[in-house]
Amino acid sequence: MRKQLMIGLTAAALTLGGLGTAVASGKFGHGPDGMMGGRMLDRMAEKLDLTAEQQSQAEDIMAGSFKEMRENKRAMKDLRTELHKLDPTAADYKQKSEQLAADIATATEKMVLMRSEQRQAFNEILTDEQRTELAALKDKWQERGHRHGEGKGGKHCR
Repeated sequence: MRKQLMIGLTAAALTLGGLGTAVASGKFGHGPDGMMGGRMLDRMAEKLDLTAEQQSQAEDIMAGSFKEMRENKRAMKDLRTELHKLDPTAADYKQKSEQLAADIATATEKMVLMRSEQRQAFNEILTDEQRTELAALKDKWQERGHRHGEGKGGKHCR
């Protein structure tokens, strides 16, 4: 039980830190147009020199799981809200918190796996040259201090 609780709480912390929720904030991630939606997808298309067909495929990949990711994000938010509303003095507090932690862990795992499937599908539409350029772009982005969960402000926002 304690192990499950720790796993669940770790998953919840990751979710709150941005792992799951940043992936599907309604528009696929950070910012007004999202990580892979809107402007970010346009910039990626430009930097990777995607063909019109590749752009269309990328949009289809993102749109294909949008609804499910949005619903899962809402479910995770509801679970966290329910967890915060629990009365720590209640006799069944531990049991309920453990169950909610397990549910949050399951929802987080689902979100991470959906995002992984998106990432894999996106990479499948790229040429080898584009994959190399994407890797270089990711390295450059990380060098500038953008790490998952740090947001636009960089390290000071932790």
